[in-house]
Amino acid sequence: RAVIEQELVVIAQFKVDQLEHYRRMRLADGQVFFHNPAFAALARRVLETPADADACRDLQTWLGKYQSSYQYNRVFLLDSQGATRMAVPRAAEPVAALISQQAPAILRADRVVWQDFYRNEGYRDVYLAVMVPICDESQPARPPLGLLVLRIDPDVYLNPLIQRWPKSSPTAETVLLRRDGNEALCLNNLRLRPDAALNLRIPLQRLENPSVQAVLGHTGFFRGKDYRGVPVLSAVLPVPDSPWWLVTKVNTAEAEAPMHRQFWQVVGVVGILLFSVTGGVGLVWWQQLDRYHLERMVVAEALQTSEGRFRQLFETNATPIAFWNTAGLFTDANDAWCKVIAMDPVQVRAGKVSWKTITPPEMQARDLAAIREIQAVGQCQPYEKDFIRPDGSRVTVLLMGGAMLVGSPTEGVAFAVDLTERKQAEAALRAALAEKVVLLKEIHHRVKNNLQIISSLMHLQSSRIASAEAKAVLLEMQDRVRSMALIHEHLYRSDNLAAVDLAPYLRSLCTQLVRSAAATSGSIHLQMDLAPVQLEIDKAIPCGLLVNELVTNAIKYAFPLGRHGVLRVDLQLLDGTPGWCLRVADDGVGLPTDFDLQKLISLGLKVVADLAHQLGGRLSIGSGPGAVFEVEFHGDGGSATTG
Repeated sequence: RAVIEQELVVIAQFKVDQLEHYRRMRLADGQVFFHNPAFAALARRVLETPADADACRDLQTWLGKYQSSYQYNRVFLLDSQGATRMAVPRAAEPVAALISQQAPAILRADRVVWQDFYRNEGYRDVYLAVMVPICDESQPARPPLGLLVLRIDPDVYLNPLIQRWPKSSPTAETVLLRRDGNEALCLNNLRLRPDAALNLRIPLQRLENPSVQAVLGHTGFFRGKDYRGVPVLSAVLPVPDSPWWLVTKVNTAEAEAPMHRQFWQVVGVVGILLFSVTGGVGLVWWQQLDRYHLERMVVAEALQTSEGRFRQLFETNATPIAFWNTAGLFTDANDAWCKVIAMDPVQVRAGKVSWKTITPPEMQARDLAAIREIQAVGQCQPYEKDFIRPDGSRVTVLLMGGAMLVGSPTEGVAFAVDLTERKQAEAALRAALAEKVVLLKEIHHRVKNNLQIISSLMHLQSSRIASAEAKAVLLEMQDRVRSMALIHEHLYRSDNLAAVDLAPYLRSLCTQLVRSAAATSGSIHLQMDLAPVQLEIDKAIPCGLLVNELVTNAIKYAFPLGRHGVLRVDLQLLDGTPGWCLRVADDGVGLPTDFDLQKLISLGLKVVADLAHQLGGRLSIGSGPGAVFEVEFHGDGGSATTG
């Protein structure tokens, strides 16, 4: 009987350890996503821009791999109101109303939450869940973006783990319970009652039931009657850091059957024992001792197998993991952790390496704050820090940790993510971007200088030509080259090398044209109303040339013989469409009554028509008073702001 009692207690303790480890590992899975900047950035794109197909595909792939690799039944992405925005695998099955209702409170709590056994009201299935607030550390003032729900089907892993028995037994069962008001509520399906989860309730008045003794806080070995009213032998233990109690039980008849068989065997051989007392007693004693050791060996082998399985999972995990004690010394670490800190695993596991050894002095205060946080709430917020390696080099990691409530509540576990390659890639990207900016500025500077040289050569050549017509042509070409050089000058001086701000560019261009014409024309008053428009350079150059031609023509033909007047240049957004209207108008002599653009032989207006076509725009010409030229076009790749 003592052997049976010890066997039940050992099995119960073994299963409690397994449950505690399973629960701790699932919470550690949640910590991987909690305050994870890469995951939060991708989730923000999906939640704020559902039409972003690339972001949705990337997040679906990420969550799909995590769901299949870590035995989660389904993964849900909820927004801040608890509405389902993504499910992996994809299905029409909604998240349980209990989860949606709790989402706002969990987001306010700002920590990973374990949802105990609950029932999905639509499908009547029982699940567990790990719920992770999605926080964007780049915008700490904003509330959490949403909630990640890692749903667990206990029938896939947890229930087989609970019901597995180290030897064949037709009546052995393991019951997982929690107290629910004045009842003990069964949380798992049983071998002898497959639908027991969240259905089997035992009133607390049934004190002969081991499950009732469990939720009342009693532990140890009990004789009593189970939910069927059948006499049983049982062992009761609590599951640390949870509301659960675990009962391992076996029918009394099955447990004591070997004892009855041995009793009748002894009675049958009494006569033989009278002739060989010493030998018979010794044989019976040896059989009992052999059986006892055999059963102990079976239980020990099961414990060793489970320990080996979890040890292999710990040691081969690609995530760096380490355990530490209250003195700050590492008591165990996997190979991934030792590789990150570049230290001998034997030294680390022997307790000869501490947090202080691998932490820069300026970061030790942050570590102490994290330890205080773990002691207060059981876990700390992930944070970046550097590890110092023996050669003096540093490696940057994202560190997170929690309390291990086995043995001492101040023993801790730490998880790290090596950020070295990401930091190096970010630095290389910043350097490449800075180099590209310098290179583009130098290119625009040289193009501007070359165009100015060409403009100067045209000016020199025009001064040596006697023909007034040829000189006028060269001066017009010089204005066109100057308008292109002005664009490159604006790009060289701008912080945005991909687009030109048309308003200051056109203002400079028109002012130069009117000022240079002041010597030969009358007093021309320039008025401009230019919206702040950004255009790519392949659109800005033809736009500048078009304005150059229209303003030059207006100065040349609208105000002859020193006539005074007003020249107006407008650039405004089109109403209702993503485009702009460029308008050049004057109050000069106006257009001839027989004006026909198709019959013109003027190079300037032909250039205007060609440039409008190059912009993909529509040229319209009006008159009275003066002349009005309008070009409506769409600037693909550009942008506009109003204000």
